[in-house]
Amino acid sequence: MGSQDKKWIIRDQSGHIYGPFTITKLGELITKGILTGEEEVAAYPAGDWAPLSSEKKLYDLVLLSLSQSRPKKNATRIQPTTQRFADQRIPEKVEVPPLPKAEIKSKKIDPEQEKKKIESDPFYNEAINPAPPLAFNSSPYPKQDLELSDRESLVKRKGSFIPIIFLLLAFILFFFALFSNKKIVPSRQPISLIAPHIKKVQNASRSKELTAQGWAYFLKDTFNNYVRAEELFVNAIEESPTNSDALVMLLYTDFQLWPYAKQDGADQNAIQGVLQLLSKADLYGPARALGQATVDVTLGRDISARSQITSSLIAQPSDGRLYVLKAQMFLQNSDYNQAIAYFDKAETLMPRWDYPIYMLGNCYARLGNLGAANKYFTYALQMNPNHANARLELGILESKYFGHDDVGSEFITLALESGERFIPSAEARARYTLALIYNKRGHRSLAKQEAEESLRLNSTDPDVREFLSRLGVSNFNEGGGDDQQHSNLGDQYMRAENYLGAQAQYKAAFQANKKNARAAMKAAQALWKLHQSSDAIHYLELSIEADRKLIPSYVLLADYKSQRYDFDAAVRALETAIKVDPKNYEIYRGYAELFLRRADPSTAELYANRALQLYETDVKLNEIMSRIQLAKKNMVKAMQYGKRAIELDKSNVSAQVNYGKMKASYEGVKEAAEYMKELIDTYPNQLAYRVGFADILIQDEQYSAAAQVLNQVVSADDMNKDAYFSLGEANFLSGSLDEALGNFLSAARVDPSDPSGLFRAGEIYLKSNKPNEAQRQFQLVLRISPLFPRAHFNLARAYQNLGLGDLSLKELEEEKKLNPKLADPYEFSGDLYMASRKYAQAAGEYQKVSAIKPQNGPIYVKLAKAYRGQGSTDAALSMLRLAAAKESGLSEIYLEYGLVYESKGMAEQAITSFKQYLRLEPNATDRDEILGKIKQLE
Repeated sequence: MGSQDKKWIIRDQSGHIYGPFTITKLGELITKGILTGEEEVAAYPAGDWAPLSSEKKLYDLVLLSLSQSRPKKNATRIQPTTQRFADQRIPEKVEVPPLPKAEIKSKKIDPEQEKKKIESDPFYNEAINPAPPLAFNSSPYPKQDLELSDRESLVKRKGSFIPIIFLLLAFILFFFALFSNKKIVPSRQPISLIAPHIKKVQNASRSKELTAQGWAYFLKDTFNNYVRAEELFVNAIEESPTNSDALVMLLYTDFQLWPYAKQDGADQNAIQGVLQLLSKADLYGPARALGQATVDVTLGRDISARSQITSSLIAQPSDGRLYVLKAQMFLQNSDYNQAIAYFDKAETLMPRWDYPIYMLGNCYARLGNLGAANKYFTYALQMNPNHANARLELGILESKYFGHDDVGSEFITLALESGERFIPSAEARARYTLALIYNKRGHRSLAKQEAEESLRLNSTDPDVREFLSRLGVSNFNEGGGDDQQHSNLGDQYMRAENYLGAQAQYKAAFQANKKNARAAMKAAQALWKLHQSSDAIHYLELSIEADRKLIPSYVLLADYKSQRYDFDAAVRALETAIKVDPKNYEIYRGYAELFLRRADPSTAELYANRALQLYETDVKLNEIMSRIQLAKKNMVKAMQYGKRAIELDKSNVSAQVNYGKMKASYEGVKEAAEYMKELIDTYPNQLAYRVGFADILIQDEQYSAAAQVLNQVVSADDMNKDAYFSLGEANFLSGSLDEALGNFLSAARVDPSDPSGLFRAGEIYLKSNKPNEAQRQFQLVLRISPLFPRAHFNLARAYQNLGLGDLSLKELEEEKKLNPKLADPYEFSGDLYMASRKYAQAAGEYQKVSAIKPQNGPIYVKLAKAYRGQGSTDAALSMLRLAAAKESGLSEIYLEYGLVYESKGMAEQAITSFKQYLRLEPNATDRDEILGKIKQLE
């Protein structure tokens, strides 16, 4: 294209865009004074904005205009064009229903037909006039121009000083242009997200103003603009921490910046702190829900993200940001058709934001619909000529698919030299495209240089490796992007529930970068899903060592340790975490769950209340508090917290099942069953609702009905551990011991790292009087989890049934060490000592039981027997009086009274006691013996 044919677009001081114009037309406008010299210009269609005088030919025209008379006051002003992209034959929009459970059909565009349209379109060759900034129709988006600076008042005050000011301005702009022609190479170092620090003196109006400015930068959708938007939103929050718009937009901006961030503990803590502020600023409002969904997507919490977005879309069907989050999740799963539908809906709701338009191009490119991709990238560039990502993708399309190497290389080069940053995979594809172009032109050294840089950014691309091999390169210079590439691939595997592949990728990421603590943490999560608990805990320890500020690693370590009954180690992990961040609600939530597992609901409640003070609207926290209140028999509060959890997120499966169980305890099984049936009808493929329904039936002793439901579940999913376990309970309680044994062993098969199924199988063997089989099961339990509660105790029972009393006592001592507050091992030891006539040792064990369970009447009877065996009849009588005070109707009390009185020679009292015993136990097995004693004493 000749210099005279080159076209330009103009942007004035208020951000309005005009053109395109040839250089001749621009000269005419400058000469007539219609352009003042304060405007910016960009080469059409995709150049960078620069001062008007930065181009030499235009600069000459500026100088020429200064020698002429100044323009008349009534000089004609050019008007901004109002033509929108809808006139450019964009494919018909796809409507997304408010309830996303309905299927969304994708657009269908024929690539060949669309390419012909593009190349014949005036926008592609001559270009139509760009659109002005578009106004929003509804809140929360501010109604203002994209450009922040408004200098119209300065223009009005030019007066007769225009020639002098213009001359000075021209020289300033000339030198600016002279020194700004250097290539800008952005750093690829990861950034740190900014956390606000609230000011003591706050200014709500200033906060609102800063938020509006942040929106303006955010909408432009480039890395540099997101960085600037983040700074402005942080400043807005510091001025007013109750500004919910600024808070949710900071989270949303950080979501856009996350791929460029360190993604370390400090970054995650920054996001967490903003979310906690948002929960106070907008407790039950839409901003809080959107913020929670944004954080879930950012941090890869797919299950909670999907649930929160679904609930929020029902409540807020007109918020385009939610549709982008939903689209992002489809994109992560490579479901481009669904992603297109949601991005398209987002663009309709937020027409001034470039991101959904750019992403539509991205999705169509991945589907191979190159014509549509070209259209959307071009539109993104039209809206923001500085959109380097769109320019980069256009360059790839032009060269690779349309064969326009000159245009392609120009677009890619301009983008790479723009000072913007790119996702490594996108930049790698662009540099590989440049390498191919250079190779065609015979510039092998340049081709080699770009290909090596591409491989450094994406070492897994086989095409680049092959290309370099053809160029004679054998030692590939692979670089620092490896850990992120492996992490991204691991994320894809995790979403597809390919945990084996995921753990391998996360391990590779951590090996490539030992500071990538998130990769180690994710590896632990994948390993835990594979039931490799020891390896999972090891990688969490590596994660903590790599980044002491990554709080989720501590919380997850405590969770895994407590699930394996290592409560002391779990407490130590949380104690360390709280020193790092004493205001993180997740730590206190972890404490609450830990103490609930330890059957200490009072302590759990204290920690849950502390967590609620920091973040009242966390779904999981409210669910935990509901279970705490149930354990404390506070049914009204249990219902309140359970209901609050589902109000916060109606699509949360765990919260819904918990609420159903609360209803069963408070309102009755009939109401709860109807509630669960409705959920099953609404979500027939969600098997957790069926398991929850069956658990409610078991609670109501409807074992047969529960088993019928659970058999359907395991038929549909033979790896559902919860279903097998509940089915085992139903069969056990109904007396079907063989079926229950099979169910518990199936649960153990599904998760070999969880010995709960084996433990229950051992209990069934004990009940069936099969001590050898029981012994083997409990020994296996202890090999898997040495801290499993009651495993040593039950192994002691098995040894006793086998006549191995010494081994039994040894196992009981181990149980006491692990669970010193468990009464059963002491009582069983006392029984064994009594059987061996070791009355003093027996009394010592029974005393420990009475200290743990002071309201337990029968233990005082056993103490009386031990004291009687030692000859301490007065102490025995004292224990019997205590027993009667606790449980006066206990028949054994009067039997022991009779025996003590008999030993003291108190016949009358003995006879009275024996008769009372027989009145309470008319069918006692020792009835004949006691009658004999009475007769003898009479």
